Amino acid sequence: MKNKNTRFIRFLLFIIATSLILSPFPEKANAQWTPTNGVSGGFIWCITSSSSNLFAGTFGYGIFKSTDNGASWNPCINGLKNTYVFSLTTSGSNIIAGTWLGIYYSSNNGDTWNVGDTVLTASKIVYAVSTLGTTGTVFAGTSYHNASDPKTTFISTNYGITWSSTTTNPQVAGTNVGVYSLIEFGGNLFAGTAGASVFRTVNYGSTWNQMTGGTMGTTQNVYCLSAIGTTKLLAGTNQNGFFWSLDNGATWNPQNTGLPAAPNNTIYNITTIGSNIFVPSFGNVVYMATNGVTLTWTPTTSTGLFNKSVYSIYSLGSTLYAGTWGAGVFISNNNASSWSRSNNGLKDVVVGCLSNNGSTLFAGTLGNGVFFSTNNGDNWAQADNTALADPNINTIMPYSTNIFAGTNNGIYLSGNNGVTWTSSSTGLPANTQINCIIPVSSILFAGSQNNHVYKSTNNGAVWTDLGSPSSGAVTSFATIGINIFLSCIGGNGIFYSLNGGTTWNPSTTGLTNRNVHSLSALGTTNIFAGTERGVFLSTNTGATWSRVSNKSNGMDSVLTVYSIVNDGTNVIAGTFNGVYLTSNMGATWQKKNQGLGADTLFVSLLIYNNNVFAGMWPMIPNNSLVSPLVWKRSIANISIGIKNISTTIPDKFNLMQNYPNPFNPATTIKWSIKEGAFVTLKIFDATGQEVGSYVNEKLNAGVYEANIDASNLSSGVYFYKLQAGNFTDTKKMVLIK
Repeated sequence: MKNKNTRFIRFLLFIIATSLILSPFPEKANAQWTPTNGVSGGFIWCITSSSSNLFAGTFGYGIFKSTDNGASWNPCINGLKNTYVFSLTTSGSNIIAGTWLGIYYSSNNGDTWNVGDTVLTASKIVYAVSTLGTTGTVFAGTSYHNASDPKTTFISTNYGITWSSTTTNPQVAGTNVGVYSLIEFGGNLFAGTAGASVFRTVNYGSTWNQMTGGTMGTTQNVYCLSAIGTTKLLAGTNQNGFFWSLDNGATWNPQNTGLPAAPNNTIYNITTIGSNIFVPSFGNVVYMATNGVTLTWTPTTSTGLFNKSVYSIYSLGSTLYAGTWGAGVFISNNNASSWSRSNNGLKDVVVGCLSNNGSTLFAGTLGNGVFFSTNNGDNWAQADNTALADPNINTIMPYSTNIFAGTNNGIYLSGNNGVTWTSSSTGLPANTQINCIIPVSSILFAGSQNNHVYKSTNNGAVWTDLGSPSSGAVTSFATIGINIFLSCIGGNGIFYSLNGGTTWNPSTTGLTNRNVHSLSALGTTNIFAGTERGVFLSTNTGATWSRVSNKSNGMDSVLTVYSIVNDGTNVIAGTFNGVYLTSNMGATWQKKNQGLGADTLFVSLLIYNNNVFAGMWPMIPNNSLVSPLVWKRSIANISIGIKNISTTIPDKFNLMQNYPNPFNPATTIKWSIKEGAFVTLKIFDATGQEVGSYVNEKLNAGVYEANIDASNLSSGVYFYKLQAGNFTDTKKMVLIK
């Protein structure tokens, strides 16, 4: 339908262009925010299959389906009101999903989802769903949000359509306990619980008994249960590896030979291919064991699996699928020796930072490593992240001939534009999370989550600890002259140093919100601070601060400002409500969300080559699309000023002649609307081709004007068209250079 409509509009436009009455035309790339392609990833909590389809449950973005063995993925969330999906299973022709708030089922391969009875929707986190051998019988294991409904195990006898609580629930000292995992084994149902090890029922939940035999004890968090044949039952625990039972759950003993020590022996999931058993050791590689008298675990080479935070592993035939925390899905066809990414269509990952080194752009994600673009951000490709021990990229900073990446596990550098990476963490404490890096003269400074600042005087070869200016995590740096500024969250806001970081002084006078996410220096005395309550500005090199965002000037002060950048004139802020711009030092702000969808939480910004790039934290999927993760817009377009020059309600809609006309290269277009309406203002050339979109938002009744900069256009005749609700008008203007 979309292609048909586009061809029809193009045809009409061609026919009536000669009469100067122009119809809508698809927007050009620089007309508003436009999506870029290639950045991908996802937080995959569970994987299952039904017929020839694969399904992946994500943490916050619902369910994705693949019809081509994982080569590509598409969202399937129609009717799925909660998008945090912890468990998936199939029963008959139904697919059943356990979510943060209740249970859902689909009878049409995920095209639509239905609520699985209200008994499981109000306050239940459904961590586990498991099909039993009895036709149509499914169990659900849950936790709960409040004490008013503490039941934790539920049963359905009609393929997951309706549910009821079991007669009793796993209990310790009279209190029901949450259930993380379920499995049918030997005709009985076993439940892995939250802090109470394993329970068994032999009568479908009429009674439950805690399995106390062996050495597992009764206080384990049991995240997963699996079976080897008909005689061995495995339980994966939190930081205590594996236990197994050879007597139908009566006794449990450890089977951890070859597994790493805690915490990397946390076992979230288990799967088998033939006699081989595979487990992802959290933060490490995938381990494999064979079905012997005792289990001996051997690390697989796991080449290509650069994200070791694997929450789910699933086998289908001889193929393994690994679901990671941020990097989406990986596939192995050789018993976990090597893995390839399977992320086409998965866009559930945070773009935490954006940067450039010359003409190469970089996007750092939280979980899927580094992406790069060599064509001005139109397309992105995955960098080789093999040598990155941590795929969580908090900051990217080019310096000298290197690029530095701050991760949750130290600093890495690349001397070849991200092709390869090496550790640059000498002198840093182990597992130091680096949030920001800045070069000052010949010194590099790094701010950490552990409140400390580090510096390197030898291009990152060695780092020295400068101590902790504040009790809060260091989030960003900025410089004005010899002043080095840093911002903090959970500390005292902003600090500055005049002696290369040897000592730090608070810069907080007037700074009423001291959770500061971002800083941006403009000129020789001005510095902007993005906080959890709007934007603050200092015009005297940090001596005093004043809030420059409020309801009356266009940016509500309740907004959290995650990123703030400037090009010397325009200051651009990324918030949870989209992107805002000021061209008058914060006196007024304009929301600049034209072209964006409902997903508007932007945590990273970059200005490069006359464009603004914005990186997203995806939060709001819709029924058919997944938000692109990096957006792009030209500075010339985003800096267009829309002014409400009169709040007097006009008696009609009207589009006025631009002035001056002819013009070179700027002109002003004025219009009035008599009632609130969604307004678009677009410019077309003499052939009917759209060359600019300058308004694309809902406006209240009033009189407005927009300043148009046409310096990117050539001399000629153009037409500008206003559409406000059902009102449409077009006028002619002439550009002479």
